[in-house]
Amino acid sequence: MAKTLRWGIIGTGGIAHSFTGDLAHIEEGIAVAVGSRSLDSANSFADEFDIPRRYGSYEEWSVTPRWMRSTSERLIQCIVIT
Repeated sequence: MAKTLRWGIIGTGGIAHSFTGDLAHIEEGIAVAVGSRSLDSANSFADEFDIPRRYGSYEEWSVTPRWMRSTSERLIQCIVIT
């Protein structure tokens, strides 16, 4: 049995939806946190994908595990924060 990779998702847009939805089809990955510019957006996304940790800013999110999926400029800014 493969180890499960725990993912922190940054952003709640189309790429994040697609990637997180795909995680449901594999045993090797699970989304454990989501960060967004607003807590409402993070909560909505987390409710949709049953993600336990939700953050209403990228700065808050940056203290969670560093595993993420994003293609946005915001990703670079979050890496600089951490």
